[in-house]
Amino acid sequence: MCGPDTLKTLDLGDKFDTSKVVDMGVMFSACGKNTLETLNLGGKFKINVNLIEGDMMFTECGDNTLKEIIYEDTIENFEKNCIQLVTQIKDYEAIKARPIIKCTDGNYEY
Repeated sequence: MCGPDTLKTLDLGDKFDTSKVVDMGVMFSACGKNTLETLNLGGKFKINVNLIEGDMMFTECGDNTLKEIIYEDTIENFEKNCIQLVTQIKDYEAIKARPIIKCTDGNYEY
């Protein structure tokens, strides 16, 4: 649990490389639960095709306060990564606040 009552913004930048991660279960669980407004996953966050566990990745992350998730990627990776990310968040009702999810390569939003 990272900064449940203090964290307003989390920007993972270009160093948070998850391309080889196979277990993302509860990765951001309760992160900024009561305060997080913006989560920027940066340009290196990827959902590995060999992902074994991803359940509850965002459970209670900015639960009632999260307004925006930003995911930077190229158009050629869009379907593989962004749609999986959107599905992970919306299908499991991981975040009650229902944030806007922006998947972009600089020119495209989903």
